[in-house]
Amino acid sequence: MRSYLIFIIGMLYLHCTNAQTITVTNDQDLKFGSFYLSGISSGSISISNNGDRSANGGVVILPSTVYQPWIFTISTDSETQMLVTVDNPSTNLSNANGDQITLTAGVSNPAVANVQQNSPAQMVIGGTISISNGVAQGFYTGDMLLTFSLYHE
Repeated sequence: MRSYLIFIIGMLYLHCTNAQTITVTNDQDLKFGSFYLSGISSGSISISNNGDRSANGGVVILPSTVYQPWIFTISTDSETQMLVTVDNPSTNLSNANGDQITLTAGVSNPAVANVQQNSPAQMVIGGTISISNGVAQGFYTGDMLLTFSLYHE
């Protein structure tokens, strides 16, 4: 039995071509909780943007562990309404020995946020990691680089 505890430390990258100030605040980190890979199989574990956790293949979820989606708030000083979307990148997570697994970001909720002065928007993202038999057990962390695209109406 290989056990894993996944904790994602949020790192945000803002792609913006206008002169307004845009602020992104990390409200809650993405956490998958504890789980293990049974036997010699592989599998995946996912956290949805509404906080549900599920597993496929040989991944077995351990109950009573903290898991949660990633939540962040976007605000601006612009009086002009902006539509904000988030890409769905993949990134590598590492343990203390340098072993890596891949995390793919899920779909944001909402898919498009409306942001303007005095009206911030909160966005929620989950993700999926895949575990194969050769991956070492342990505590994995990493940064997820998100790109925000802004559109003026």
